[in-house]
Amino acid sequence: MSENALVFLLQYIGLTLSTLLPNPSPLWMASGTACAFIFLRGYSVVGGIWLGSLAAYYFASGHFILSLSCAALQTLQAGGLFFICQRYLGPSLLFSHKRHFIYFILLSGVTTAFVALALLSLCYAALPSVTSPLPLWSLWWLANWNGLFIFFIALITLDAYFPLISDLKKRNKVKLTLAYGCLALLTFLVLLNTGFAIHIGLCVLIFTCIFLIAKSYKWCGLFAAEFLLGFMLSLGAYIKAPFFIQSTFTHLLSLQFTLLLTVIVNSVLRYNASKYSTIS
Repeated sequence: MSENALVFLLQYIGLTLSTLLPNPSPLWMASGTACAFIFLRGYSVVGGIWLGSLAAYYFASGHFILSLSCAALQTLQAGGLFFICQRYLGPSLLFSHKRHFIYFILLSGVTTAFVALALLSLCYAALPSVTSPLPLWSLWWLANWNGLFIFFIALITLDAYFPLISDLKKRNKVKLTLAYGCLALLTFLVLLNTGFAIHIGLCVLIFTCIFLIAKSYKWCGLFAAEFLLGFMLSLGAYIKAPFFIQSTFTHLLSLQFTLLLTVIVNSVLRYNASKYSTIS
């Protein structure tokens, strides 16, 4: 009961603070938290995911049938990924081989694409936006995929590698502060910037910064950086930072591709080192 209550709150807050914002969010936190908890606790938390999604969609739209359908899709996405991975990729949370991990990346991409399309089909008529369906679907798909992948792996890492995360405190404090402080500063500049050329430059710098963090601090350092980046961007969307108010479709899409490329490339490169080594 307590686990379902926690999942209910996380799902409700995650949907309210990212997925259901009036302005577009670059990633959906609730997709990742729902997937992580169902992988960690199994089908026992399905009720919390579904009820949290139902409450969030209902209070945002006021349409019960629409909310019921959207909540079912959110629950099916997490539950379906869990079933397929357990059935075909093995029971390990972070998978036993790099090949299985790459399969999960591809599987999550296909799943989030179909779920985003289904959500758009249900919600498009009720949306105040006049954005055409295809660009909106691409934004929703990448937000769904980024949110699922980044927050899912970050929470699974926190659970599976908690002793290694504490090792980060033993590293050089100045270098650690500079590394994550630089990433936070670059993210802050992205939130304030509305010029496309500067925006692309900042995206390249963010990719480089996370690549160097991953090289120095391995798997746990990588997903601590990804979590920080994702959280700051989600917070920026919630408080209506200038980037999300004035940015064009191209701005947002380039940011989403930067997020996706950063997390996939670095996680695949660092996957072998993540499993048995300490942070060194």
